Amino acid sequence: MGQHPDEVLEKISLLQKTAAHFLENTGITVEERAGMYNNQYLHVKAHSPEAVVSVMNLAGEKGWRVHPCGAGTIWPMLDDDSMDILLDVSPLQQCIEYSPADMVITVQSGMSLQCLQNIVHEQGQHLPVYPVCHPGATVGGLLAANHNGPERVLYGTWRDLLIGARVVMANGELLRTGGKVVKNVAGYDMSKLWVGSYGSLGILTECTFKLRPLPLYHSVCLLTGDFMKISEASSLIRDSSLIPSTFEWMSGDELNNLWDTPAPTALAIGCHENQLSAEYQADFLRQICRQLGIQISVLHGQEADEWWQQYRQLLASYPILLQIQAKPTTLPEIQKTLHNWSHVTGCPIEQSASQPVGVLRIYTKPTEINARLLIAEAVRLTRQYSATLQLLSAPLAWRSSLLRELPTYLHPVEQQLMKSLKQSFDPNEILPQLPILGGGLLESAI
Repeated sequence: MGQHPDEVLEKISLLQKTAAHFLENTGITVEERAGMYNNQYLHVKAHSPEAVVSVMNLAGEKGWRVHPCGAGTIWPMLDDDSMDILLDVSPLQQCIEYSPADMVITVQSGMSLQCLQNIVHEQGQHLPVYPVCHPGATVGGLLAANHNGPERVLYGTWRDLLIGARVVMANGELLRTGGKVVKNVAGYDMSKLWVGSYGSLGILTECTFKLRPLPLYHSVCLLTGDFMKISEASSLIRDSSLIPSTFEWMSGDELNNLWDTPAPTALAIGCHENQLSAEYQADFLRQICRQLGIQISVLHGQEADEWWQQYRQLLASYPILLQIQAKPTTLPEIQKTLHNWSHVTGCPIEQSASQPVGVLRIYTKPTEINARLLIAEAVRLTRQYSATLQLLSAPLAWRSSLLRELPTYLHPVEQQLMKSLKQSFDPNEILPQLPILGGGLLESAI
């Protein structure tokens, strides 16, 4: 599995010679690393898009396998055994262009999401994506992993907010897709290809996003009760005229500490509107709670922000994350089954679901036994309810073996389409393999 030492020395020598020809603002930093399987690879930090181009040109010439990464907070598909270069683009942290009047910003992919939010908050705007993630998570990494937050119910996902990108292709070509204006309808919208691609089609160096004004007022209503009554409340809210900013269905022993009552589950219904709309929403939800006999507490402004911060910090501490995509009407039953399974097996889990879009995220502690037990139960449920399952995060030491336990949900025609896409963008397979639904990888396309 490992490489001959002479090959590693040749890589280091070539890259260091290449780096010497760059100016400081287009530099390359090279370190030798040892992987899990005693495979020697190079950790290369690119300080400019031109440096990324040079590394990809060199990799193509030598036939080296390149894995792009950002801050390293999400490592969904990293396979040390097949990696020659770990290409780190986290030094790309510049804000290229920001037009508050147009509510559009262009940043390099290594900028952290928190840093981007700090820039636009000063102008009363925000990028309405607040995923559960490490504070240092980069914009490019979150976009490539399609890692979204509770606000997707109102604002959409990365696909809806990305309007342009600059990407280094596997052959070293620097490609621009989309544009820097919201109303751009010229040609195919290729920017969406990079969302959720995990760096398998190209390496993001710049991203252009459309922004939204910060809400005039924000609040969150916490409805707590048993599974049956919360399910009824969820149905009533979905059928109403309310337009919530978040619609999170939560359960778990640790999450229970975030609300005042000992109820096993809760709904967090957010509002990003004016104060009058927030009060109307709270009154409407109070009527539902009185009707069903469940509890409600309403948090406003800074208090609501602090609650969401606690929520994200708690879930971000769990290194194992599974995601189930199912019909919204079946999610309550899946959550209830998993909740009961957790108490029977003693395997602790936390659950959060964006109910209207049918996305359930399951978090558990970092033990391989817990992960395997949870995956086995999740696979059973996805088959029972015709849902899909993905492993989004797990410790590197046993991630590959866990991925092999997940079924593949793609139809053979869909798999062939993805193989054709990979063949077109990366015929020599310099970049990682395409992730497929279920968490695995497509077999070689060539």
